[in-house]
Formats: sequence, structure tokens, C-alpha cells
Amino acid sequence: MNGLQYKTDDKEKVAATNGELQPSDLEKNLINEMTQAKNEAMGRDADELWKKQQQQMIDLGDRLKQCKIALNTLQYKESTVEERIQAIDLIQFHVEDNYVANDFVKIGGLAYIIEVLKEQPILQAIPIITTSAIENEYIQNELLNLGAIKLFLNFFEGNVKLEDPKKENDLKYLSTSAIVSMLCTNNKIYEELVEKQRFFENDALYTLLHAKTAPEHPKLKNKLHFLMDCLISHPENLQEERQKYTINHYLKKPLNDKLIPLLLENVNAALQDKKQIEKARSNVELLTSIAMLNQIQPCITAKSSKAILSTILSSIVTLKKATDCDADDVEDYTEIASELVNDYGLASIKE
Repeated sequence: MNGLQYKTDDKEKVAATNGELQPSDLEKNLINEMTQAKNEAMGRDADELWKKQQQQMIDLGDRLKQCKIALNTLQYKESTVEERIQAIDLIQFHVEDNYVANDFVKIGGLAYIIEVLKEQPILQAIPIITTSAIENEYIQNELLNLGAIKLFLNFFEGNVKLEDPKKENDLKYLSTSAIVSMLCTNNKIYEELVEKQRFFENDALYTLLHAKTAPEHPKLKNKLHFLMDCLISHPENLQEERQKYTINHYLKKPLNDKLIPLLLENVNAALQDKKQIEKARSNVELLTSIAMLNQIQPCITAKSSKAILSTILSSIVTLKKATDCDADDVEDYTEIASELVNDYGLASIKE
């Protein structure tokens, strides 16, 4: 980063960067923490802590300044591609700190990044969204208001073409990662994704999950499975009445008609090939997570539950024969099969 010279022309400067910076939320918070530490601590340790936290305040203040300068570089029309990429990397590094991320929103930084992505899907810029949104409800809600869900779904569905087609799956992976980071336990994001955007009915989702049509991408499939796991288990965060309504109206039909049959097909196809054991295991894990959730069980049809159990039992037999089999996996699946027998009353299948 040392060799990067940021543009600082007055006309191109980000708002509020002229003159000395006004105290930001992160600086105010640190000042309060330092004052409290100074009052509570005593003697030499207090002085050392005081100096350490003073330096921390300076460091975090400098980090926000650097974000502003990097943002200015992105806005400056004569910045080179290399300078823009370096600026993006710098912002991503600094917004890992929630205080910096929150202040970055307040100076219009996140809104500008979203606008840039709407004009051109710069892959390197998406991790800024992912990093800043992790476990940060304030950022998640801001992104929702900025239309980030629709933006990333557009990328996910492949509606945007890149100059290099080989990077389109990278765009889908990064978009999925961004959606996961925004979702977390945020009910507003969940409702936008599942109820308004009808994500469980999204054709692109099933194309990407299907074993025969899914692109070979080292991380995309795992990230998709993680996203589905989050979405399926999320209703437990909703109030009971809302939970029942959402499951019955938005999950029941696509789960039984699309998702479960697709996962069953993936597992059964993978079990036929010893080289596909890992893919079988991944799909079985998603199937079991669906079948074992108390909130979801009532909406799974008898046909689906029998098919899930039968497939798990087949997986146990195949896994036992696999040379790279993990004994813990077999034990886990056996326990799950027994629980499913009890939960769904399927004793005759087990026999």
C-alpha cells in the first residue's frame, strides 16, 4: 500500500474531508472507553492502558481517513485501474472493524460502492459488502435499503454478462457470499429474500444445485448449501404465527416439489460413483438438516420423508464400503435415520 498515491483534488474530494475530521462515532466511543478505563484503573497500569487506547483511537481514526482517501480515488476519473483495485482492497481491509464500517456508511461510502456495482459488477468490490455486513445489523439494514438484495440476486441469476465469461461463476459465488453475510439472523433480509423475491422458487438456484448442470466451481456449491441451510433454519427466528405462515406459504411447496427431489437425485447419482462420495455426503447433510428441523417437519409430505429416509439408509450402506469413509459420518447418519423413523413414524422402511 505504501507506493499508492491517492488523488486529493479539491473538486473530487468526498464530502466532509476538507479541514480536520469531525469526531466520528468510533472516535467518540473510544474516547468514552479511554476515559472509563482511566477512571477505573490505577497507577502505572492505568497510564499504559491510557497510552495504548490513545494509540488505538489514532489508528482507527487514521483508518477512516484512509477509507475516505480510497473512496476519493474511486471517484476520481483519472485514477488508473491498478489504483482503483488498491483502493478497493484498502477499504475492504479497514471495514472489517465495525466502527469503521459504520462510519463508512455515514460518509456515503457503502452507497457509492453499490452504485458502482450497479453500473459494472467489479468482482473485487463485492467483498467490501460481505466483510462489512457480517454480524452487523446496522449495515445489513442499510444494504437492504440500498437495494443490495435485488442487485446480488441479479448477479446470482446470471443476468449480467462479464467481459471474461470464465469469471461469471466467481460473480455468482461472491454474490452468494454477500447474501449470506447480509442474511445472518436478520428477519428483514430473510423476508425480502424468501417472501418478496421468492428465492425458493428461483430457477437459477436449482440449476446451480443440480449435479448435472451445476458449474465446476471450488466454492460455489458449498456456499449455496450453506445459504440454503441458513434459509431453511431461519424460521426459528420468527415469531410462531409468522413462522407457520412463512413455512406454509413460501417453503412447503418448493421444498417438496423442487428442493428435496433435486437433492435426492444428486445423492442417488453420486452414490453410483465412488469418486462422488463427497458430493453425496454434502447433499445428504443438507437433506438431513431439512428433515430434522422441528419447524420444517410438519410441512414435509409423507412421500418426501420416506424418500429422505430411504436415501439416508442407502448412503449409510455406501459410506461403510467407501475406503475414505469417516466412521463418525456413518454413526451420525445412523442416529439421524433412527430419529427420522421416530419423528415420521416410518418403522417399516427401516426394517
